[in-house]
Amino acid sequence: MLTMTSAFVAKSQTGIIGIWQPEEADSKIEITALSETNFIGKVAWLQEPLDKDGKPFLDKKNKKKSLRTREILGMPILEDLVYKEGKWKGTVYAAKRGRKTDVSLSMEGDDKLILTVSMMGMTRKQIWNRSNL
Repeated sequence: MLTMTSAFVAKSQTGIIGIWQPEEADSKIEITALSETNFIGKVAWLQEPLDKDGKPFLDKKNKKKSLRTREILGMPILEDLVYKEGKWKGTVYAAKRGRKTDVSLSMEGDDKLILTVSMMGMTRKQIWNRSNL
């Protein structure tokens, strides 16, 4: 019985692995496992990867000056995701605002990911749909 429970937990916690498209549909995020219990999400696709000069969009609003030259495409935006009690908790980085904040992720079925972002006492939910590149 213990092995079935362990197998269920392992499948549950890896359920977020894959490609996800946020509501805005202007990007796709690939979530992968760094270890059995730690996950990361990187920008895998952008509808418009280049600026008006034909150069890759950069993380210009990052509070850390040393990171302002990194490209948005390939950049980690979900970090330190750890599965606990049916949810993944970690941080999300919003490049448009240059802010990192706490996030909680939960799945609704196999193809919907619910992100709950909390910042300064406010909570916002967003739905991401499973996708492909």
